[in-house]
Amino acid sequence: MSRLLILVTILAVGLTACGRRERNPAADTNTLIPPKQAGSSFKESREDAHVLIAQITDLKVEQTLSGAIVYAEGQASRLGAYGAELRARNVKVEPDADGVLTLDFVVVYPKNATGTGTTAQRKVMAARSISAQTLERTKLIKVVAGTNTRETRKR
Repeated sequence: MSRLLILVTILAVGLTACGRRERNPAADTNTLIPPKQAGSSFKESREDAHVLIAQITDLKVEQTLSGAIVYAEGQASRLGAYGAELRARNVKVEPDADGVLTLDFVVVYPKNATGTGTTAQRKVMAARSISAQTLERTKLIKVVAGTNTRETRKR
């Protein structure tokens, strides 16, 4: 009985090797993933869609052990604003020669049209940490929006 079982198993394995299957090279590619272009990557092709928020409604600075945190609240021009940032105008977060640290309050709006909604629905908040070293050289912190600017001085 065991010899018959071994013989049947060997024949079954041997017969499966006789079948010939051609490989389809198209089956190895995923059509849902676009082909890569030479020298490009996803991050390189993305444009920065950040724009200034419509209006700043509140600005405050709170001291921390490592420096300070700048908090800004603003009104977007329409619903759906996201990705809010307080972005420094310089590459580094450094004040200019006059000791003014300028931050742009920027957001990203959806590509599709959205309604204006209520002011409460369009409220956006952002914050940015500033080191103690940068704070020592800063006399004035200025946050810029599309229609207004808010400033705060050292106390």
